[in-house]
Amino acid sequence: MDALTNLGSSVVHNVTERALERMLIKRYPERHTLVRTLGWVERVAFGATMSYVLSSAHYRQANFNQARASELGLR
Repeated sequence: MDALTNLGSSVVHNVTERALERMLIKRYPERHTLVRTLGWVERVAFGATMSYVLSSAHYRQANFNQARASELGLR
């Protein structure tokens, strides 16, 4: 389920970012390398942030499971 959430957010984000990138390249053609580089940096940062946000619930659950197992003497 998290993968589908991430996919949907990424598709919308990437389409919007690419449209903005194309607009900026049209407006500042002499800076196309800078615009494209910043676009890549921004997309990578967005992907890393989304992955972190979506994984945080899994890490909380894993910590809870370990604590519970310790309480029950299973560990």
